[in-house]
Amino acid sequence: MKPERLEDLLALARRSRPARSEEAPPFFAQRVVALWLSAAEDDAPSLWERFALRGAAFSAIAVMVALALNAAAWPGANDEGDLDYTADIFLLP
Repeated sequence: MKPERLEDLLALARRSRPARSEEAPPFFAQRVVALWLSAAEDDAPSLWERFALRGAAFSAIAVMVALALNAAAWPGANDEGDLDYTADIFLLP
């Protein structure tokens, strides 16, 4: 902004008449509260957000169930004990 334009604007601001009142307009508080309440209602999750959250919860539960079944269903499946290498001799060329 050019300096002379700024000086013109400041001079106009000095010549303006003062505000009529320092008080808020009537029913200002009620309007602010009404706007706040209407904004709070808009913060409800959308349908897609609900589906995404339910899907994430379902997949987490499915992973936990799969891990629990894998660890509990076959207690001796991962127990190899002493390995027998005698059969490997016959596989040599």
